[in-house]
Parts: sequence; C-alpha cells; structure tokens
Amino acid sequence: MKDELLSCGEDSTIRLWNLSTGDEIKRISAKCSWVTAMCRLNSNLIASTGVDCINIWNLQTSEIVTRIKPDDMTIQIYSLLYS
Repeated sequence: MKDELLSCGEDSTIRLWNLSTGDEIKRISAKCSWVTAMCRLNSNLIASTGVDCINIWNLQTSEIVTRIKPDDMTIQIYSLLYS
C-alpha cells in the first residue's frame, strides 16, 4: 500500500497506480456509467460510488463484496470519507 494512488473517472474504471514508477498496477471495471468518488478502506478494500449506490470492492479479486443502495438514494454521490 506504500506509494500507491487510486483514481477513478468517466471511463468507468478504478485504477491503482505506483507513485514511484508511474505504472498502473491494477484496473477495475466498475460496471457503471462512471465513478465519481472512491476511497481506500484498508489494504484490501476500496469503496466507490457513482449513481445511486456505493460499492465495496476487494482490491485483490476486483469483485464487489458489498453494495449499499438505500431505497431513497437516487442521486449521484461525489464524495466519500472513511474514518
């Protein structure tokens, strides 16, 4: 997890980058129109959001382990904070 950066965007991907080399380490297809926000929860889990849900991903397997989708959530989310 040292010297790594996560990015997301309109291409519907979540990317993990090595900051020392600039190399892309991993690319996850988010299976949605775009990803508007994300954060790292620990060395193996990340959260991402876009339209109407929050996904928790296993970074090693690139699989969604949890999806949070409240019935009244019909808007885009632009920020996530984990504490």
